[in-house]
Amino acid sequence: MKYTKIINVGSLNKANIELTIPSVVEIVEKIFEIHKNMNGIIYCNNLLISDAIEKSKKIVPRLKTLYLDQPGSNENILEKYRFNRYSENTVILSPSGVLPIIEENKAEFTIIAKLPWGDIGDPEIAKLAKSKSNIYKEMMVNTFLEQLENKSDKDHITYILDETVKYFVLDRFSHLVPKKLKELFAK
Repeated sequence: MKYTKIINVGSLNKANIELTIPSVVEIVEKIFEIHKNMNGIIYCNNLLISDAIEKSKKIVPRLKTLYLDQPGSNENILEKYRFNRYSENTVILSPSGVLPIIEENKAEFTIIAKLPWGDIGDPEIAKLAKSKSNIYKEMMVNTFLEQLENKSDKDHITYILDETVKYFVLDRFSHLVPKKLKELFAK
């Protein structure tokens, strides 16, 4: 069975994220306790969140952090983060939301800590965000859907910690969400 659970940890917008991060870490620790012997993925989509998770003594022993935005990043870096290189009970942390390769569909749970908004520090992204079109928001929804989709035949649960998922993904841009994924939220 596959399903999605939304856990509202509070606002993760720029003004409130630092206040909310302790709640994110606490929830991630509880999820780790529930899924003790399982492989998983955490999409932080924010470096403040990933830094806080990496400092948790309850979480660190299982983490393999995937930094793909470092100089010299290439397929060799991706190769070393395939699940088959690790024993069971491994969780890949993707700070920037880059999609890791899930070899043999070994991820049994996924945590999406924050919706994957584009970096408005990038001039092109900032221009899109300020435009009257919905391209910036649609880019976020499409990246979110890629993170949400799990192609595994195994049982799988996805936890979403960002409270705005209902508004942006399930209401405002629900036309972008395939029926199959909408059903995950209904269970």
